[in-house]
Amino acid sequence: MNKNLPNLWNNILSTIDDKFLKSILEDIEHIEIGNMVATDIRIVFNTLESYNFFKIAINNSSSSRKIEKIISEAFGDNLSMIIDPPNSKE
Repeated sequence: MNKNLPNLWNNILSTIDDKFLKSILEDIEHIEIGNMVATDIRIVFNTLESYNFFKIAINNSSSSRKIEKIISEAFGDNLSMIIDPPNSKE
């Protein structure tokens, strides 16, 4: 469990059986839920590797369905989401 992430996200992670998908979604730097004008959730990854794996997974139909199911069960079907690579650490 990542204490820097909202409890809701940790609850979502606890329901994921797919180890690869779970490892990608655990590597999150921070997550913003609500409080944005046009976006319901914003996910920023810790590493570029996890961000790239997520992009590959979302483009794979089987993985994409798993991700959509996980997210929609937690947040509902009408959701806008932004997925960002890690912030540059200068």
